[in-house]
Amino acid sequence: MRKFQQDGISAIDGQVMRDILKSFGATDEHLNAHARHWYGLPDDPTYDFRKTSQTRWNHGEDFTEVNRLERSPFRIPYAENALLGKSERFFPEATVDFIKDTVTIANQRFMRHVLMQSPQREECWADANDNLGYISGSHQFRIEVKPLSPEEEEKKKLLQGANCPTPEGVHQDGAWAVMIQYIHSGNMGHRSGESRIYSLDQPSGQMTGEQSVRARRETRLVERNLTTPFETLLINDRKVKHDNKPIIPADKTKYAFRDVHVIWARRFNEDDKADPRGQHSSHPVKISFKEDDHAQVLDMYNM
Repeated sequence: MRKFQQDGISAIDGQVMRDILKSFGATDEHLNAHARHWYGLPDDPTYDFRKTSQTRWNHGEDFTEVNRLERSPFRIPYAENALLGKSERFFPEATVDFIKDTVTIANQRFMRHVLMQSPQREECWADANDNLGYISGSHQFRIEVKPLSPEEEEKKKLLQGANCPTPEGVHQDGAWAVMIQYIHSGNMGHRSGESRIYSLDQPSGQMTGEQSVRARRETRLVERNLTTPFETLLINDRKVKHDNKPIIPADKTKYAFRDVHVIWARRFNEDDKADPRGQHSSHPVKISFKEDDHAQVLDMYNM
């Protein structure tokens, strides 16, 4: 947690993260098969090169419960997204199989401890909270690149953010903590989909090649290609910005893809309070905590 608090970014090795998830209840059987949940994902409502799902969770103010919330729109809570601003997007819901997977539950237990153990959480979102605790979004993303004819390739080059995990370019998520967890990929070219972290001095939005070279000298803090299952970046969204390089196939005649699980958490803002906040009606999930069995887990791994 120290690097997360001080620098705004903590990188966790895939095998280390796998061990952490096991300590939070994930089974070897589910860890070994977790990537299967990214096959057959529904289409993203905005981008035709992305598959996705969203699950909403509520971490209680006293951290004794985490509850799955009913479906509600997703929006970034400030207009820094040059492409979409504060527009509402209704993402498809995840499958029940994914929701109840021990890895999914372990990731929420992990996020709970991130929220609990940081002394900065109250400073980052000072909105009146009404003892609602924290809202968390869990998103499965698959960025895919299908083989195209030369004519289709030329057309796609004109689309801003095409084949990019972050089509909005450099941005913040309007959250407090953001976790980016690599799951699986195929036919990825050199440094394809690389994650990049910036200081707050970096302007938001898409960059030209020249601007990227300047950013590397002046504002880029991290360039990291996530390639090992469960390899994770934990980001303090109020201290840094981030983006990703596009997905470039190693073999352009074949299908390429990259799967990640993104989880964010923040205090409830006014828009969140206006959304439905009840337990999910058809498939509720409640994670209860009577005592903190894992209080030292994150410190054990020197995060």
